[in-house]
This record gives sequence, C-alpha cells and structure tokens, in this order.
Amino acid sequence: MAWLGPQSLLVAGFTMTPKSQGEDAELLVYDPVAGSAEPLKDDAGVALRGVSVSASADGGKVAYVTYTDQKSDQYGLWTATERLNVLDRASGTVTKLGSSKALFDVNARRFDDPLISPTGTAVIYRQAGSDVGTSYTVVDVNGTTLMPAKELMFPAGYAWDPGGAKVMFTGQSITGTGNGAVAFYLFDTSLGGSPKVIARYKKTVVQDLAWSPDGSTIAWAEWDTGKYRSGNLYLMSPSGGGSKRLADWALMPAWAPGAVVSPSPSPSPSP
Repeated sequence: MAWLGPQSLLVAGFTMTPKSQGEDAELLVYDPVAGSAEPLKDDAGVALRGVSVSASADGGKVAYVTYTDQKSDQYGLWTATERLNVLDRASGTVTKLGSSKALFDVNARRFDDPLISPTGTAVIYRQAGSDVGTSYTVVDVNGTTLMPAKELMFPAGYAWDPGGAKVMFTGQSITGTGNGAVAFYLFDTSLGGSPKVIARYKKTVVQDLAWSPDGSTIAWAEWDTGKYRSGNLYLMSPSGGGSKRLADWALMPAWAPGAVVSPSPSPSPSP
C-alpha cells in the first residue's frame, strides 16, 4: 500500500485467488472516505497490475513490480520475467527501469520492495536471493544507476530522508559469519560515490528503519537474537553516533506527521 494523497490510498491486492506464483495484483486507488476504488491506469487508459507499490510524497510517481511469462517446469517450479516500473501519474507514462528472471522456488528476485524517494526522482530496491544474503541498488527514474549493488548479509528496511536525496540501509559484511557488527549506510544521491558507514553495532540485527518527517532522527527496530523476538526501538541521528533506546517489543516503526520525540538517555547497543 502507498498513500497518493490525504484521501487516496494505492493498494496492490487480489480480488480473486492467484492461480500461480508471480501473479500480478490489481492496482487500485481507494478513497477511504467514499469507500470506493478505481483502477490505476496508464496513458492509454489500461488498468495497471503489479505488486510492491510505493509512491512519491505528492503521489505523482509510483514504483511497482510486474511479472509476465509465468512458467512451471516438470517439477512444479515457477519462474517469471520481472520488471521494475515507474508510473508518472500526470502523463500516464510508464517507464521500465529494468528486467530480470524471478525464480520463485528459491525466492530469488532482483527487484524486491522498491521504494521511491519522496521527490519521485530515485528508487532503492533490494535483491532477494535467500533470507540472509541481499544487495541494495539505487537508480533514478530513468533507469540510470546512481549506486551500484552493495552486497550485504541480513537484509533489513531502508528509508529516504524527507528531502529525497539521502537513503539509509543496513547490513553485515558478506565476508562475515553472521555474528559481526551491523553497519548503517548512508547514500547521498546528490554526491554519488560509495555509501558511507555512519554507525556500527555488535551482535545486532536490524528489522526496519523509518526517517522522521523533519529529517532529524532515524527510528530503527532490532531483532532480539537472545530471546528470538522483536527487540528494542532505538532513535539515532542521521549523522551517526550513539542510539537511544525508546521502547521494547518494537517492529516496523512509523512516524506520525510532525512528530517529535525526545527520549531520555538509555543504554545503546555495543558499538
């Protein structure tokens, strides 16, 4: 789901039970006040289908993934051609940013959970190959690579700053054993180059990230590797440094518009 405005919610959903792996959902624009939904359409008036939607802050650009040419081999293993697309809602133009082959039996997909920037100018996506290994790539909405694939272990969430120029993501070195330090990476699309490490924490697994509306704070939730459950919620500065613990049993933090949080100091993960 993705908000296209105060009263427009874009939903990728199935009104009929899928019959195969890699089947596209209907892309519907839902009005929660009126309780009605209309198909999202391109410039030719064709209703669009896909999965994993995200939208710019003004709702003018939408990133989504489509699957075509689904096939099942003699062993019942499904494959499909996957494409990463961006829709310009003002013109109805759909731009293909890339394509690949999805192997659903091993959960291998190139364009996993694409997240478009608030300004609608760039997209970060994650490559899925297992539940451990991953890579992060940033492209602009014309398909030009801004940040080549950064390979890491233990995929987590990622978040754009409100200005739409910077994106943060996390992971462990692919040369590690899974018990190494997790690094918080910051990539600035206006500067280019390589992503910079702004913080490291030992024996920590990040679950998800969220950037505050004023751009001053990153909220991140950890996985408690000792108790095998959702762990603490921390707040940290985008410039790095220590994190402050805010709450326990946290998962998928989200900021309310205009929210400000000033927690009292409390223990941080080990740097």
